[in-house]
Amino acid sequence: MKKKIILILVVLIVGSFFVYTRFKSVDVSVERVTEREFIKEVVLTGNVITPNKSFVKSKISGVIKEVLVADGQEVEKDDILLKVDSSEYYQNYNVIVQDINKAQSAIDEYTDTYRDILGEPEVIHGMEKLEIALQQAKSRQIASSIGFNNYEIKAPTSGNFYFANSQILYPQEYLVMGTEVGKIYDNNVINVKVGVTPDELSVLENLSNVVTKLEGTTTELKTEMSHISDSMERNENGDEVLYVTFNILDSVDDIYKKDGLDAKVFIRNDAGTMLGVPFSSIFSEKAVDYVYVVKDNKAIKTRINILEDYGDYVSIESEDLKLDDVIVQSLVEGLKNGSRVKFN
Repeated sequence: MKKKIILILVVLIVGSFFVYTRFKSVDVSVERVTEREFIKEVVLTGNVITPNKSFVKSKISGVIKEVLVADGQEVEKDDILLKVDSSEYYQNYNVIVQDINKAQSAIDEYTDTYRDILGEPEVIHGMEKLEIALQQAKSRQIASSIGFNNYEIKAPTSGNFYFANSQILYPQEYLVMGTEVGKIYDNNVINVKVGVTPDELSVLENLSNVVTKLEGTTTELKTEMSHISDSMERNENGDEVLYVTFNILDSVDDIYKKDGLDAKVFIRNDAGTMLGVPFSSIFSEKAVDYVYVVKDNKAIKTRINILEDYGDYVSIESEDLKLDDVIVQSLVEGLKNGSRVKFN
């Protein structure tokens, strides 16, 4: 008798457990299938270019006496940027002329003597050295005749001045004639130049929303495409690209208006309105994609076709999934086809 009672109890317990597990509801979060306006974003990497810029160079050599400008400072045309002591050039005019003649003779002699002996690169290298000597002699002649004892390097135009290669100059430093002191940028125009590969060309069609982020800032700047190069060129990686110039329309802080700064151009094209579901709701079995549709408080496995991944949401098409269907928003442990579910 006791054995029968124990057996009955075991059957009841097992049966109860089976019924409990069979009909236990799984807590899920749900979302309705909606039509969404999808935006496809492509990011192109390029560099800032400022087309309106002027180079500032020293016309003679000498020791810097005074630096009257700071990096990034706004200047007006003819403002004095540096003062240079060129007194080394105050030599006897006849001596200077002799130096010029000697330098020119040396060039002629070098050319006649070594052109057939040395290769072309060696001749060019030697010529460059002699040309420097000639230019230095001519520079002294100019200084002597004009009187550049206190030579002033002035701004050739208005804009923002930046030292060449970000190398700030200081008094007592020596300037060689022709040295680039810096650049002056007209900050009314700032562009970004990017290389676009053939595979990326389609993103330039029907541009609807373009913004740029410059190196060192997260600000999105309104941008428009202004120019495409006429032919393919090789970039630094050896890839064939078309160079595309984008014009930044929003105002930019002066610190970011320098050639060479990295920039990212975000092209956002309207992909259209389509059915969309959360990426977290999708699962795959044997290379087929599914979501769970909630019907009569049950999770029903429903096949979908993914059209495009847009991050948190994907665009889809499906014969079995309709607008406003309720789907499981994110998969949870224990959920399977036919599972009873509960949600708020």
